[in-house]
Amino acid sequence: MTQSPALTGSSVAGSTAPTALFNPATFDGAGFDEETRRVLLATIAWFEDRGKVALKQHHHDRTWYADFLEFIARERVFATLLTPAAAAGGDPDKRWDTARICAFNEITAFYGLAYWYTWQVSILGLGPIWLSDNAAARQRAAGLLDDGAIFAFGLSEQAHGADIYSTDMILTPDGAGGFTANGAKYYIGNGNLAGMVSVFGRRADVEGPEGYVFFAADSQAPTYELEKNVVSSQMYVSEFRLHDHPVAADDVLHTGPAAFDAALNTVNVGKFNLGFASIGICEHAFYEAITHAHNRVLYGRTVTDFPHVGQMLTDAYARLLGMKLFGERSIDYFRAATAEDRRYLLYNPITKMKVTTEGERVIDLLWDVIAARGFERDTYFSRASADIRALPKLEGTVHVNIALVLKFLPMYLGAALLSIATEAELDGMNVVAALQTTTYAFCQSADVDGDDYSTLLEWQHYGMGQTFAAAYTAFEAAALNPAVYPASIDLYTVTRTCGQNILLFYPPVEKVADGTTVADYAVFGYDPAYFTQEPFFDHWVVTGESALSPRYSGAD
Repeated sequence: MTQSPALTGSSVAGSTAPTALFNPATFDGAGFDEETRRVLLATIAWFEDRGKVALKQHHHDRTWYADFLEFIARERVFATLLTPAAAAGGDPDKRWDTARICAFNEITAFYGLAYWYTWQVSILGLGPIWLSDNAAARQRAAGLLDDGAIFAFGLSEQAHGADIYSTDMILTPDGAGGFTANGAKYYIGNGNLAGMVSVFGRRADVEGPEGYVFFAADSQAPTYELEKNVVSSQMYVSEFRLHDHPVAADDVLHTGPAAFDAALNTVNVGKFNLGFASIGICEHAFYEAITHAHNRVLYGRTVTDFPHVGQMLTDAYARLLGMKLFGERSIDYFRAATAEDRRYLLYNPITKMKVTTEGERVIDLLWDVIAARGFERDTYFSRASADIRALPKLEGTVHVNIALVLKFLPMYLGAALLSIATEAELDGMNVVAALQTTTYAFCQSADVDGDDYSTLLEWQHYGMGQTFAAAYTAFEAAALNPAVYPASIDLYTVTRTCGQNILLFYPPVEKVADGTTVADYAVFGYDPAYFTQEPFFDHWVVTGESALSPRYSGAD
């Protein structure tokens, strides 16, 4: 039996062959360069050398992970993984690489979310620095990473949360080109020892967005008051207060709307890590649950032989693989992102929202397998069952990210309508031309009078010469206009019929607002000569589309 010390009582017996799930006994870093493999394998070895007993005891004692940070500094882990190439001073091993960042997310969370957390909030703290044009601040951050420093992200406040419009961190000009900062921040990870704390505030003398400022603070300065750790944990989630804290010109990272943008962009990058932390937690919990069930005999049968247990394990495993597969594709889109290719804007919030909530479902399934054993203090599971709940709630709640998905999805699907799977690569310029000329139909549904019917608020053509973005903007403005759509309106039923060989996007019966005109709309049609059990996508057409469309069929 091959077992890892940190997984004693949790590992799956037998094979040392690589598996779809992360296993410290078989992980070899294949696919990564030599230095990345060294860093990842050294991290695994550090945790394995400590073993589960020591890691759990540190968790129960709420021991600050100074030994882990010493390892990070000695092996230059954060310096290697979190220094972008532009700040690397010619070191070929340093770069900001989403693939290896996500691998480190998974590994650290596999052993304990607290260890992942100090890395995660360092990423957030570095975001406004690396996005800044302040060369002195970037150079200082690179040097601190070489020294093994951690970082913090001073955005949220106790009274306002992440409502950065209402920040009470006030900067007053000092007359010498700098500022003095006064105010408090709350729920700031690493705020006790961060080498640099990226802090969001606003100028006292400038109103509106032009007054926003992102600046770097020194957590060890006498004007930086560390008030408390707001959680009972190994991690330090601080409340701190600045008292006439000096902010020199070299400390200013962003001003005006750029400071606001830096906050949002940093959160966008940082929240991507949460899904991979969920994966790491679920993998360790899966091993522990299935091993417990396999070694337990009830009523003369191994627990894993009970059909309902097998079903729960299979369901958990399938969901976990789905989390990993979606995460891997999301990494691809993140790494391939350009001003023209912004698919990551859809996959990023889904990774944050859906992968983390699926992680909760996986743990719930496994808990029915491991049962009472999952409460015991010496198990990883007792910690995982609590930690998994935190991830959907960090860096923007699930509801916020659902809103981001819904905002981007119409744009994504609009492009998809014009690039249905085909045997040949589509010409990108044809797609752009089609988006600029094709007519689109939009609808928005809501239960406006509480009768459990979704009202079709808008069903109307937009387009013909408009870009997709302009068409959607016009639709959104109409759909949200309270003068056009009051809170209570009479409803009637419209039954739509269609000819043979037509597939509709929407149901044929719809409750719509009285007086709404149901206009013509684009639907998919198909040629039955080529349609048997599965559609051949290269034979799909969009009726009524522009001749410039790459899928144009020649039919009206």
